[in-house]
Formats: sequence, structure tokens, C-alpha cells
Amino acid sequence: MIEAHERLVGVWRLVSYQDRPSVEGEWADTYGTDVDGLIIYDAGGWLAVQVAGSDGRYDSYFGRFTIGEAAEHDGAVVGVVRHEVLASSIPELLTEVETRPFRITGTTLVLGDGETWHRTCTRVPEGLSR
Repeated sequence: MIEAHERLVGVWRLVSYQDRPSVEGEWADTYGTDVDGLIIYDAGGWLAVQVAGSDGRYDSYFGRFTIGEAAEHDGAVVGVVRHEVLASSIPELLTEVETRPFRITGTTLVLGDGETWHRTCTRVPEGLSR
């Protein structure tokens, strides 16, 4: 799990945020097609999430994270990360620890079950000022 932690730690730029009501349903861009945001996991176990939609919506939360099960599979790290939300603009996130399946392939992070929701991010290189 140490390798999974090391691979997850960093700054991730959100490029896609999609949901659908069921596996038969159509994917919808929950925050619009021009979603933007950051997910930050730091080495000490802190996380921060910000999502800005093209429709003007903005949501954020921060808290602590831990990695549950994780394994390497075909060059990707696949596992589960738990988000313990301490403060949020979405009150329902404060009710329990949020469990998120994840897959890291190269510089891409995908959070979600892939069936009814997924969030796709690309790693922001260290030292990048813009």
C-alpha cells in the first residue's frame, strides 16, 4: 500500500466529472462539459477537493484520507481511498466516510466505480507554476 500512497500523493487537475442513474443510463456531465478543479492528496494524509462547473457552481471539501486495499494491475495502481470529510460545501458529505475506488495509470487518476460515476484527473507536474 505504500506504493499506492506514493502514487496518489500530489495535485490532480479535474478534467471530467460524470454520473449516470444506472449502468443502462446515459452519462451526464454533472458540472457541465467545461468542469475544472483540483484534488490534492498530501503525504501527511490531508486532502482538498475543489470542483468548478461551467454553469457557475462551485463545491469543495477537505479532510483526511486513507488507502484501503490497493494492488498493481497491468501497470496501474487500483484500489480504494477513503475520504473523511471534515468540512464541506455539500453537507451530505459530512455524514460518513466516503469510499472511492481509484485507478492510477501513468499521469491519469480515475475515481469512481466506472459504472455509474467517475471523475477523471491528470497529474499536475511538481513545480508547475501555471
